[in-house]
Amino acid sequence: MPELPAGIDWNAFRLVAVDLDGTAAGPDGRVSPEGLQALQAAEQAGLHPVIVTGRALPAAMGVWLRAGLTRPVIACGGAVIAWPSAGRPLWERPLAPRVVDRALELARELDLIPFLYGAGAIVTGRRHPWRDRLAHLNEIPIPVIAEDPAAAAGLAAWERGRVFKVVLAGEPQAAEAARPAVERGLAGLPAVAVATLPGLLEIIRPDATKEAALAELCRLLDTGREQVIAIGDGENDLGMIRWAGLGVAVANARPEVRAAARLVIGHHAEEGVARFLRAVVAARRRQA
Repeated sequence: MPELPAGIDWNAFRLVAVDLDGTAAGPDGRVSPEGLQALQAAEQAGLHPVIVTGRALPAAMGVWLRAGLTRPVIACGGAVIAWPSAGRPLWERPLAPRVVDRALELARELDLIPFLYGAGAIVTGRRHPWRDRLAHLNEIPIPVIAEDPAAAAGLAAWERGRVFKVVLAGEPQAAEAARPAVERGLAGLPAVAVATLPGLLEIIRPDATKEAALAELCRLLDTGREQVIAIGDGENDLGMIRWAGLGVAVANARPEVRAAARLVIGHHAEEGVARFLRAVVAARRRQA
């Protein structure tokens, strides 16, 4: 187990917010049995894990079920808070229809692949390797609506006002180069663009970030920010790492995330989160 810094009362923490991609999940996109066991051990020790992910709700719920967690999950990058056992969302921040329309226009102009995220469903406009990868990560099939005009029309009517984020996907260099154009194209609209995995740009509401959702969840659970540990690796984790009482970055995190974190732990490919959680559980026992 890793050595933890001295001078921290580990029993003061009540929640640990854990990102999935690049953090708790390994290079295969899955949380390993070791990772699930560590999440469950933290849960049983009273340090309740909260899954905070850009993935759609089914993926967050899958980890929640397999790890035996009890607290709500945060999905779609912060646009949805749900208590899986309740069967209904506690918080929803969908994009305005005009933002979705503009995102689709930008996808066409910049030759990027759009993915529209509902709470429990994702659709795309055409086949691409990113479709298979995102289907794997989100644990749901992703239909190509352009292949079925009737289905596309019905889906458009249902999804309008119910799209929680739009992901624009492409080759990593192309997506990075397109970001300034996406930001210019969204100017004046209630939306921001955030880089997530290499090759992905995520369009969400400014008030639908991970830190905004985590703050709302803590309000609902009567938990102070000083009682929260937040662990992540990417640009979209930076806000919650700065907001939490203890911000933690994995070794593979972006440089600005590592710089903002109070503590840097092991690499996601080497069970960094699992080993950290086991060390914290052990420290809580020693300090009790």
